[in-house]
Formats: sequence, C-alpha cells, structure tokens
Amino acid sequence: MATLSIRRSGITELTRVDIVRFVSKTAESVEKVAQAKSPKDTGKLSRSIKAGKTRVRGFQVRAKVSTKTRYGLYPEIGTGIYGPTGRVIKPKSKPFLVFKPRGSGHLIRVKSVKGQPGQHYMKRSLLSVIAALG
Repeated sequence: MATLSIRRSGITELTRVDIVRFVSKTAESVEKVAQAKSPKDTGKLSRSIKAGKTRVRGFQVRAKVSTKTRYGLYPEIGTGIYGPTGRVIKPKSKPFLVFKPRGSGHLIRVKSVKGQPGQHYMKRSLLSVIAALG
C-alpha cells in the first residue's frame, strides 16, 4: 500500500478541488507504474493493483493504492530470512515442504527454504512517480 498525504502547510495556494484532483491523478499514476513493476508469474497480482477513492478528512487528502490478492504483500516485503521474521521457512505440520519449481516437471522435498527477498514494487512505483513530479 502506498499513501501520499499533503498537510495543511502545503495547501496555501491550492484549492481543495485542485488537491483532490492532484492526489487522485498521482494515485492513478502509482497504480499504472506498480502494475508494470509487479512480479508477473500469472499476471493476477498486476491485474489486482488498483487505486482507491480519494478521501478527504479535515486537512488531509489520501488515496490508497493496493492489491486484493492475499499474497501481494509478500513479494513487496520479502519472506523467510529476507522478510520481517528473519527466519527460514519450515513446514508446520509435515516433515517436508513439497513444491514444483517453475519450469520443472518434478516435485522437490526440502526441510526448509530461505524465502525470497522483497522486490519493493509498490515502494519503487511511488518513488518513481514522486520523482517525476519534479
């Protein structure tokens, strides 16, 4: 999820409508860039990235860009030793993790995996849109 907030000190020359329009357009830009930068195994993650409605509360204007997939956060922040827990991934109820690697015709059985580093596609998208603003 990426959030852009403009505080009261930054709105002296802008009208409320201009600010809402600016935040909405920025969120739409982040959505498009995030769709392009996201991992594309099946395309489901990319297709699920959407900018939400722009919301105004007092002097804050916010728009959220997020994904509806249950796994969208994992490629963003990383898993296993690369993620927030910093631990290898082990099976919870069986002796092995079993999976079929992409492009392989056979199953692999392992006692643990390191996980995957975060790709930070949402963060990179937000930063690239902000950099393009000027």
